[in-house]
Amino acid sequence: MPILIMIKSTPVWVWLLLAFLIYRGAKALRPRAVTPWRMFLLPVIFFAWAFTGIFTEVQDYSIALTVFIAALAAGGVLGWQLAGRQPGANFDPASGLVHRPGSATPLVLICIGFTTKYALSVVLARRPELGAMSGFCSLYGAASGLVDGAFWGVTIAQFTGALRRNGLKLSPAKRLAPALFGGRTGAANLDGTSLEYRNHR
Repeated sequence: MPILIMIKSTPVWVWLLLAFLIYRGAKALRPRAVTPWRMFLLPVIFFAWAFTGIFTEVQDYSIALTVFIAALAAGGVLGWQLAGRQPGANFDPASGLVHRPGSATPLVLICIGFTTKYALSVVLARRPELGAMSGFCSLYGAASGLVDGAFWGVTIAQFTGALRRNGLKLSPAKRLAPALFGGRTGAANLDGTSLEYRNHR
């Protein structure tokens, strides 16, 4: 398949997604303050993309999904280790923002993840029969899981590290919403429950 034809046959939404991902990756090169939920935007996007692809592009999705889950865990460990080698993030209780250090890791992971997914999709377009082969399905699941797992590992490590670094721990899980969506600390009302951050220093 000539490159020009391949590019023309690619859905527009794929290029729009690539532009958005590169934009996010470029912003991550510099220190920035973000709401906690925005920290998890890229991991969620790659997870949704991978999960959808497993059920729409390969036929033996049971193998692909099993390998994806295993690779997701392995990628999470890798991402956690990568985060440990970078400057830590800090959480500002007053604004509810997480101050993240600049890093090339998100952009690198975006390039690897997109290129891999795109290449696998092109191969499937040229040879659809591969979608029924367990080896290719395993490769598809592994490639998708490793990259997405690395995103989750880096993000979770930075988020939890930011809370610990500021001597904070959150109230029980049902009270996590104000932190994730950038709410301020202190009293808040959610289902009639008082919300607060607990200082454990």
